[in-house]
Amino acid sequence: MMSNPINSLVSRRSFKPTAGVFESITRALNQRSIFKPLTRRLPPLSAGLFKSLKEFSPCLPVPDDPAVCTPERIVLYTLAFSFCGVRYPLSPLKVELLKHFGIHFCHLHPLAFMRIVHFELSCVVDSGEQSVPLFRIIYRLQSDGDWFTFAKRKDIVSLPCYSFMPTSTYLKEWKNKFIFVSASLILESLPLKDPKAVIEDSVPALSANETILWKMMYEHPTMSFNFPDRILAMGGLSLLYPVRPKAYCEKRVNPDMGHILEGNS
Repeated sequence: MMSNPINSLVSRRSFKPTAGVFESITRALNQRSIFKPLTRRLPPLSAGLFKSLKEFSPCLPVPDDPAVCTPERIVLYTLAFSFCGVRYPLSPLKVELLKHFGIHFCHLHPLAFMRIVHFELSCVVDSGEQSVPLFRIIYRLQSDGDWFTFAKRKDIVSLPCYSFMPTSTYLKEWKNKFIFVSASLILESLPLKDPKAVIEDSVPALSANETILWKMMYEHPTMSFNFPDRILAMGGLSLLYPVRPKAYCEKRVNPDMGHILEGNS
């Protein structure tokens, strides 16, 4: 088995949360009956993530319970969190993309979220500002069965901003791994759009600054993988760390994360 390149690039000793916080959270959550079956039946999620969702009344589906949203509760596929880098609260770009396309959170394929997360981190690497038009110049919305996802645009429009991007999930039965949470998790009230409807996603125009950042991103593509919370925190996408950490590469501080996403040691 290949070792995770992050282990050699990020100083674990330098970026520990408050001593004992994960252990304390785990003990506290294990005392609540709702989390005991969750930890047994769902893909492993961090104690910090469980804590962030506790206020939204998570509950397991009963046998044969369909993954259907109601005005009171929504479906949360755990793969989006455990493998694709989604954290609560949702980042502003994720919310803006959902609003722009009019897509409900539960109808976006988990790998589409992975593309968003990688894009967000790539913008941090190049010290640029994230925007919906910049994302849309690289990706287009398309249907994927009962889901929506983001696909790379043709090379004549834009070269990719990644050197590697997973195209399938390690967990083939991820559609059966979900929980229900309160609809208040998503502040924006978005409709359940039919994935089979006609999708119009024309190539957007970019500002001068967006064009500069776009060129930097496709000229220096980076890797996408199952980003640990240390990397998500570096990009401002996770609140599990009290202080936003920096990357340590070759014993030198490298705040732009470029070496990590490029896979360099």
